[in-house]
Order: sequence, then structure tokens, then C-alpha cells
Amino acid sequence: MRKRGLRSSVLLIATVAIVVATGSAVASGYEGTADDFTQISLLMTKYSYALDNRDAQGWASVFTEEGLFRAAQFCLVGRKELAGLIDKQNARPAPADAATRPKTRHINGNLAIEYLDHDNALSHSFVMVVGDVGRDHTGGGIQVTGTYDDKLKRVRGHWLISDRLEVSPGDGPPLICPATAKSP
Repeated sequence: MRKRGLRSSVLLIATVAIVVATGSAVASGYEGTADDFTQISLLMTKYSYALDNRDAQGWASVFTEEGLFRAAQFCLVGRKELAGLIDKQNARPAPADAATRPKTRHINGNLAIEYLDHDNALSHSFVMVVGDVGRDHTGGGIQVTGTYDDKLKRVRGHWLISDRLEVSPGDGPPLICPATAKSP
């Protein structure tokens, strides 16, 4: 009897931890699962890894086919435009100081997820872009901070970003995407 009570307590604590980590459930009653949270967390990691390594197709693959990326500097609609941004960066000639420039890293944190239903969720996270810093403390350090506000969609069993809004201090309002211009 005591083992059963301990197991129930551990399960309750684990469930509460997941709900706290992912945000509270909304009216739909769907609270998400540990697998949902893991998939979304790994999605955010894949996003950063692909972006930092200039993997155009890998970066675009974390979005839905018609996914949006909105920021003050640009608005990209669909995987082709998303991959095109990285392809353009990769096609540019390397600057003269490229060998000494620090490589950048996107670091995401404080992920909060609100599940709207089984296949739709909203997430909010903090992002910091840093340049590699050597042991001698030379290099880039923090380059920019901001937030990501995402609409997430489960497609064929996998969570993807359908709409990402990036906001950094001082950037001004995000551009309006043609696909979102119709939305109120």
C-alpha cells in the first residue's frame, strides 16, 4: 500500500512539473504530454542549430510548409523563402575578417507552452545570440537578445512552427506579411 502511495505521489509531482514548465492548459482541456514538451523543446534546438550552422533546408524544415517568420527586418512566407534567406547568406563572399569573426550561437530559454488543443499550441521563449568567446575572453559575447512568440502546429504527428514573431529591443514593429495582412 505504501509503495502505491509513493508511486502516485511521484506521478503527481511529475505531472505538476510538466504543467508548470509548459504553462497552464486552456479551455480545451488539453494539457499536452511529456512527449509534446520534448518534441517542442527539440524543435527549438533544431531551429537554433540549423540557423547557426547555416543549414538552409534544416532551418526551413522546422516550419510548416506555409510557415511565417516575422521580424522588424523581414517577413518570410513558406519554406522556400525561409531557406532562401540562408542560401543568400551562404552565397555572399566571406568578408575579409571572416576567419577572426566569432561564430554566432542562438541560445533559447524560458520556454513556456500553452496548448490550445491536441494539434495547436502557442509558445514564448527568450533568445540570446552570442558570439564564440575563447578561453582568453576574446571574441564576440552577447550580440542581441529578444523573444520568440510562436504558433505551433502538429503536422503528421510532429510539432512545427507555423508562425514565429521575433522581437528584439529597439527593432521597431515587425513587418506585416502578405499572408497575415488579411488577419485581424
